[in-house]
Amino acid sequence: MVDPQGILAGWKDQLAVYPDALRISVIRQHLEVLRYWANDYHYASKVMRRDLVFLVGLTGKLANSILQVVFAVNRTYYPGDGWNLAIAKDLVLLPPDFIERMTAILEPGHDTECWQRQRHALMDMIADLEVLTGE
Repeated sequence: MVDPQGILAGWKDQLAVYPDALRISVIRQHLEVLRYWANDYHYASKVMRRDLVFLVGLTGKLANSILQVVFAVNRTYYPGDGWNLAIAKDLVLLPPDFIERMTAILEPGHDTECWQRQRHALMDMIADLEVLTGE
């Protein structure tokens, strides 16, 4: 990334430890998204129909929201790059078995129950995030 005047680096430094207002906003915004999809009828029906394009897209959206919450809980800058799980493993506050569970969510398999299993795993993760955040 080219940042000759250090503007982006300065913003990143300011967010290295999330200010409370940003932390609270990020947690609430992303928990709202997660709660919506956890209870959405269309998500359940797409699982039953095995709508792969929808499910893969939604999985990415939900994984991003989960990671946003986890980084905000830890007051840590969320880089949003391809190394998010590798960075998350070093965070202090995580749901139980976070890395293993997220990996299983992102790699659900190819059997006939993989998407249903993934949906349940996502719902369990959302419940654990609610406990972790106290929301």
